Amino acid sequence: MEGSDHRYVGLRRACSCVLMLTIGVVSFLYGATCIRGSSMEPTLMPGDVVIYRRGCSGIVEGDTVLFEKDGWSGGVVHRVISIEMDGSLRTCGDANEAADVEPVALPRVRGVVVGVLASGKTWRGMRKTVSDVLNSSTNRMNCDDGEANCISVSPGTEPHRLEGLRERAGRFTPSAAT
Repeated sequence: MEGSDHRYVGLRRACSCVLMLTIGVVSFLYGATCIRGSSMEPTLMPGDVVIYRRGCSGIVEGDTVLFEKDGWSGGVVHRVISIEMDGSLRTCGDANEAADVEPVALPRVRGVVVGVLASGKTWRGMRKTVSDVLNSSTNRMNCDDGEANCISVSPGTEPHRLEGLRERAGRFTPSAAT
């Protein structure tokens, strides 16, 4: 058994070196950042992680870029809506009505977005679902036959919206929220 362990030591070291080299090259060529704002909704949501190719070569209209902007330590991710004659980029967030005031000079571009881990959408969906479950207790109205599930009304329902339900249910008495 001991002989077989030594037999694979070289292979394990070679695989480790290849893995470390690959991670180094990938981290040199690519980066990642987390979206914090809402200017790119619904394409990118707060909490999404974008993977970007470092550098500014090959940018075309419609690309999403990460660029440096004063006051934004993590940079800004916006879409390129046009390329100016001097090569600077005119950008705009998908949720914004107007383009960014200042064009982005190429030296300020950190990279072009090549992928998105939509964790913000997943997190927002989970948060909304949990919130809905916690906040949507229903009031149940009892019918003549004692069933508690004849009519369910969400808390906060306006009284005038209950009129049709009252007619259909006949006699009822509201019970405590369940």
